[in-house]
Amino acid sequence: MRRTERTASLFIIAAILAIALYLALARLPSARIAAVDVDPAPSLERIFLPLAGTSYFSSRRFQAELAASRLPYIGSVSLAFNSGRACIGTEYREDGVLLASANGSYISYPGSFVPVEADDIPFLMGIYPLVEVEEGFLADPWREDVLAAARSLSGLSSLITWMKYGNNNPDGSPALTIDIPALGAVLSVTEAVSGDTIRKGVDAIGKGKAGFGQDAVRYRLLPDGTVMAEGE
Repeated sequence: MRRTERTASLFIIAAILAIALYLALARLPSARIAAVDVDPAPSLERIFLPLAGTSYFSSRRFQAELAASRLPYIGSVSLAFNSGRACIGTEYREDGVLLASANGSYISYPGSFVPVEADDIPFLMGIYPLVEVEEGFLADPWREDVLAAARSLSGLSSLITWMKYGNNNPDGSPALTIDIPALGAVLSVTEAVSGDTIRKGVDAIGKGKAGFGQDAVRYRLLPDGTVMAEGE
């Protein structure tokens, strides 16, 4: 037998043995996934929960990991297996902003807008700031300023529960309206300012905190970060 034929034969034998070993391991009771722990984002649950009852060595596991990695908000995904339990580890991309409109839901990262499933939004609101926008937002000249401001406020999720951008002023001009129920306040941003300026305004409102149980006081943010209550 020539060397090339011998090499090919050895390769085929090794491949057959590898496949046989894989199939044997897949049939081991200890390789069965009895339960799956995964973050409760509906899209992640749809991908990973069906793995329960399958083998850890099944190709379905690799397909699930690949499908999860394609979700726009996932930075990386991993699967650890121990005593019949599959634990899904996920890292989420940074600098995202959720956009909700009548035409659909999106997540924006610097330079991109990607659709997301609407039922993922309640879960993702714990990770990213959310802005309700009107139709035509993607063509709005103030779009990037709104997104930059929203990104910079992501650390204030315990205070800010909702933001809305649109023609919210009585004169029909655009404004970013920020709901701050913990301070009994609604803050209206009518000019392009930095997130630091908005934080300064939120801090100023906090010093005169109205608190729960009172009607929300509406404030307007000035470009220097000071705030004025309606009627002042």
